[in-house]
Order: sequence, then C-alpha cells, then structure tokens
Amino acid sequence: MKIKIKILAPVHIGSGNKISPLEYVSVGKNRVNNVFDGNFIRLNMESLFADEGFKPNMELFINSAKQASNRYIGDLLPANLLLSHTLYKLPVSPSATGRAVIEVSEFVKSAGNVFIPGSSIKGALLSAVIYKIAKQKNIRNLREHNEILESVLEEISEGKSGRFSRWLDVTDTDRIAPETSLEISYTESRGRGKSIPVVYETLRTGTEFEFEMKTGIEDFYQFGKLSCEEILEASNDFYTKILRKSRYNFTTSHKGFLLRLGQGSSVLSTSLLLLAEELNIRNYKVFRPGRLAPLLPGQNPATAKLIGRDTSMGWVVMQIV
Repeated sequence: MKIKIKILAPVHIGSGNKISPLEYVSVGKNRVNNVFDGNFIRLNMESLFADEGFKPNMELFINSAKQASNRYIGDLLPANLLLSHTLYKLPVSPSATGRAVIEVSEFVKSAGNVFIPGSSIKGALLSAVIYKIAKQKNIRNLREHNEILESVLEEISEGKSGRFSRWLDVTDTDRIAPETSLEISYTESRGRGKSIPVVYETLRTGTEFEFEMKTGIEDFYQFGKLSCEEILEASNDFYTKILRKSRYNFTTSHKGFLLRLGQGSSVLSTSLLLLAEELNIRNYKVFRPGRLAPLLPGQNPATAKLIGRDTSMGWVVMQIV
C-alpha cells in the first residue's frame, strides 16, 4: 500500500552528525553574519580545501579549529571564497533568526537528499499498535516492557519469534533535495528552569513524501495479522489522544491518519502512560533524569521541546494514495 505523508509541524530525525560553525555560513541581505539570518549555507568542505584561494588561509583555519570548535568560519575567511563552495542552501525560520550561530543538528540524508527512514515510521506505528492491543487484552503488568512487546507482536504476527516477529514492512520514503524540504529551526525546552538551546535542520510544514507499507495479509506469504488500514487507524487514535493532552497542541485541519516522529515526541508517545491512565493502573511510573519526580498515569509532561514560543515538533499526517 502506498502512503503519502505530509508534514504538519517541523520534524527532525537526526543523522547523528553535528554541523559545526566551521562548516556553514549564515547570509542575510547579501552579507555574511555571525547570527542566523536569511539563509543557512552548508559548505562543501572538500571543494573548499581543494581551492587554491583557500591555501593562504589554511594555517589560520586549522589553528582556529584547534583552539575552539565553535569558531565561526565566516569570521575567518572571505565571504566570496566561502560562497563559491555551497553544498546546499536552506531558509532560516523566524524561530532562529537573530540567534547566535552554534552547531546545527543534521537531518538524516542519503546521497545528499532528505528522507524519512522506514524504521522511524515503523517504530512510531508500533507504539500505537502496542497501545491498541494491550488495551484490548487488558494487560495489567505494564512494568514488564519486554513481555508486553513479545505478547503484542505474537498477537499481530503469524510468526512466533517474540520481539523479532515480523508484523509490518515499511520502506524508507522517497528522497527530496534539502533546498526544497528543510529549514533551520531553533528550539528550547519549556516548562522548567534554564534549558540549552538546540538548532536543527527540520522538515518544513507542508512538505510531502511517499512510502510503502505492507503486512502480507493479502499475499501468499502472510506475516502480519493486522491490515494496513487497521494499523493506520490505530495510529490516528493513539496520536490524536496524545495531541489532545498536550499543553502545546496546535490548530490544524487535516484529513488522514495522525503520527508523531523524531525529536520533540513527548514521553506520552514513547511510554505506556496513556494506557495506564485509561486502564486505571496506578503502579506504573516513568522515571526521569536528575531529581525530577517520576511521571505517573494521568500526569502530563511538565516540559516540551518547542520551536519558537509554542510550536510543538514532529506531527505528520498519513494518507492512502
């Protein structure tokens, strides 16, 4: 089954790589700035180093990089030299405009193009399916996560391989150029004391991808017991409830099946808190770092990772093509 996925709120799925201020420049009003403004220019460092015009500046660049990894390349080298080695150019969102340049968390790419990994989609769908099946079966011991996972997967899979049961195949999405899909976004965690700001490459609202999913339910080699439609409906039910419980929800009209991906997904998306609340299970808790008290059923997370003042991250809608 072919599925279209549309971005409703900025999404970040990390590559694991950080883009240092020595690897990009920020350009606004035709000049290189030391704050995010206008456009973010990711530099082609390989071609820059091969440029004869860079050779006289190489020692300065290397010494500066050794002294501090947060040095900004725009303060070290001529703008015309840097801009002649553009790898890709992204708009800077209002959330990041005017902020001091810092390292940027890179969005996952393949051969330089942006995509959403099938594993990320499948993992988010699995959270919704676990909620659906565990609620139907009235599973009460929610502290045994591995047992719940095995029980659910055996319920929805033709195989008997426990946690390794095959229940759904999801492909990676198609690939899109960074220039037409990404922007630079600034985030902070709201709801507690001073937080560390993070700058991300995020998918722009309205960007669309396609992927394919199948459970084998209509194939000769059947491996899943749920149809794709049932899985999509489970996703919409689960994530709609999470959106309604969020203090930072957003107003959007959409047709299709809701899902939440990547950074900013709250603990409600990744735990069994919602299930415990609805089944009135009081001995379930989610432990949090530091001195924060555990989160109990019925409680909402006190913190949220937001873009700007109140834009939550990660929301997408899926539609059957």
